[in-house]
Amino acid sequence: MEYKVIFVNWTAPFFNRNVKKEFHLPEYEILINKVAILNAKKYLKAPVKLYTDDAGYSYYQEKKLIKLFDEIDTDTLNEYNKKTLDAGKWWTSGKSIVIGKEEPPFLFLDNDFIVRTSLPPKIFSYDLVHTHWELHRGNYYVSEQDIKDYDVPINNFNERMLMPNTSFVYLNSKELQSKYLSEHLKVVNKKYKDIPEWLWLLSDQGILGYCARELKSRVGCLEKKAYLAYSEQQVLWQKGADNVCGFSPMWVGIDQIKSNIQFKYWHIWWYKHLMAKDKIFRDDTVKELNNILKLHENKSLI
Repeated sequence: MEYKVIFVNWTAPFFNRNVKKEFHLPEYEILINKVAILNAKKYLKAPVKLYTDDAGYSYYQEKKLIKLFDEIDTDTLNEYNKKTLDAGKWWTSGKSIVIGKEEPPFLFLDNDFIVRTSLPPKIFSYDLVHTHWELHRGNYYVSEQDIKDYDVPINNFNERMLMPNTSFVYLNSKELQSKYLSEHLKVVNKKYKDIPEWLWLLSDQGILGYCARELKSRVGCLEKKAYLAYSEQQVLWQKGADNVCGFSPMWVGIDQIKSNIQFKYWHIWWYKHLMAKDKIFRDDTVKELNNILKLHENKSLI
């Protein structure tokens, strides 16, 4: 199956939140992104394409990442930057635009999603394969009353279903792609009294799940477990915490998830908040990333 691998670096959210500052990322994020790109090229053996804007292109050029891509599109996000969208709030909208534009089949990867094996052939039989399902709580949870109070223009909302994580998105359905883009634009182009976290996440992940269910798409995922938002595990991160009565883990097993696909990867998103706060943890993770990078430099991977 011929397909492309897609990465996105949309800088508008940064400039929306950081007026009169030059675009930049922490050095460890650049390292993560570089390893993600190189591993994708090595294991997936497919053309790797970057969607970015002029600021993102200049920054990646400075960091010597541009040369790693087989194809680069700046027109799509440069054009999208002309919109009056509050990019600081709808900060993943650029990703949704790209997912709605790129010719399927393709595989979108977050910049911190590091693949460690080739894609199993089973993936190509699905309309959509995503990372895992999520059970939202806290300020990510959205109710039918929230939809009514904010007058969100969505007619396929389902308060009770699990949400797909979109850090890994294999898409091979033009019908689902078109529906997703249309529903996304309806939500983000409307004016609201404010944009809470649940509304932003709805526009990204939630809508993809609702559209797939409405269209009866064939959907698979990488994990046979669901992510539990606002778990104690993500707050405590300490030895023995899981012995506490009623302890809520980050992952919960759900027997009904039948369509999981075995695939090795490292999604560093789970750990970046720790990297920002804990120098020892950050140094250990950077060391592991550099070890992977050295294998690339030696033209070999384990």
